[in-house]
Amino acid sequence: MVGRRSLTLWIDQQAVESWRDASGSSARGGRPRVYADTAIECALVLKAVFRLSLRAT
Repeated sequence: MVGRRSLTLWIDQQAVESWRDASGSSARGGRPRVYADTAIECALVLKAVFRLSLRAT
């Protein structure tokens, strides 16, 4: 069994609002979601700091 640690992140509400999909598309449908640059940068920082794969972020 792998020991996992807990991490709590506080993310500013303005940052969360800026990375939501502005086009209004839902998870259903044929086209993939478009993520804001802020969301992608956040995932890449977490990936680098914790040495995770992108699917784990």
